Amino acid sequence: MHKLSLADIHCDTAYEMFKASQSFVDNSLSVSAKKAEIFEKYIQVAAIWSDKLLDNDSAYERFFEIVDYLARNIKSSRNTAFLQKCELSAKNNIIISLEDARILNGRISRIDDIFRAGVKFLTLLWSGETCIGGSFDTNIGLSDFGRDVVRRCIELGIIPDISHASRQSADDVFGICAEKIPVIASHSDSYSVCPHPRNLTDAQFSQIKQCGGLVGINLCSEHLGISAGVKPLCTIMAHIEYYLSLGGEDTVCFGCDFDGADTPHDFESIASLPTIAEEMARLNYSYELIDKIFFENAKNFIFKNIKL
Repeated sequence: MHKLSLADIHCDTAYEMFKASQSFVDNSLSVSAKKAEIFEKYIQVAAIWSDKLLDNDSAYERFFEIVDYLARNIKSSRNTAFLQKCELSAKNNIIISLEDARILNGRISRIDDIFRAGVKFLTLLWSGETCIGGSFDTNIGLSDFGRDVVRRCIELGIIPDISHASRQSADDVFGICAEKIPVIASHSDSYSVCPHPRNLTDAQFSQIKQCGGLVGINLCSEHLGISAGVKPLCTIMAHIEYYLSLGGEDTVCFGCDFDGADTPHDFESIASLPTIAEEMARLNYSYELIDKIFFENAKNFIFKNIKL
């Protein structure tokens, strides 16, 4: 099989690097430049997670500490201007996202601060009810402040991410963003394949597809619905194939959640992902479709929708 490229739209490696004082170039984590050497081209969206052990303001300060750490270790600017120079022909293209916007703590001006720090994707929620609204484990929609946050995202060009959102919050996001900006689910599997409340309904997937968004396949074992006696690869393929059956050829990509979730033992780093491509080829997926899922869908989305 030809050499793969990879664009992954969600990992939690940045915070783990920071905590362990490790480098992106080579580390003991699931994502690193060295592990990515097997790919022809490589783009990584690095989610900076709002630590649940910290209060909102402390987690907000921690976010900037991690951004600074990334800037020093990856030796790239805090924005994605460097992508224009290489046009994704070089490796180690890192785009910053923020996971759990509770750290905005009711202050709309903080969105502009994180935007200046390089944030291009915003995962609005993580768990429970916050100043943004309700997460997947609630029946609550967006708060008034959460609605204002989404509107400011539209103005700035930050892409809203509904992974972890409640169904009510997701519906609110779709309503605000309609025909203004695409919506993504950076790391969300299919509810029809595994009925976990973190997963996407068919209707949600279709709305993301219709607005030109992305859905990243999450390798979290719990969200995949790994069953005893069933190979993890088969379960991963079940989610991919189901999304494709909904017309997701241009929508599906990877958002593996490495370094932020318990993944199957056969899939413990980005270096294990070619196994999925090999299975796709065995199932007679065209090289074009494999490249779309592994790289082209996310790459095309980034260049179409993110202000560089």
